Amino acid sequence: MALTPCPECGRQVSASAPACPGCGHPLKAGTGRDSGWLGKLAGVFGVWLLAPWAARVLVFIAACVVAVVALVSSR
Repeated sequence: MALTPCPECGRQVSASAPACPGCGHPLKAGTGRDSGWLGKLAGVFGVWLLAPWAARVLVFIAACVVAVVALVSSR
């Protein structure tokens, strides 16, 4: 485990720490889970997996209705 000094307070902090435990200064930029579109997509997929099955069925039915309306109105 490598220790590096915090740029804010100078305390020795683990290189893998996201922030200094002493002063809270962030040490790594962009370490959030939702950084970028891939993180957002993973979040949406995770919520989809955790949602109750009834809600998923309702979303599927709504998507089918929208698709049918789009197909009928395009003729």
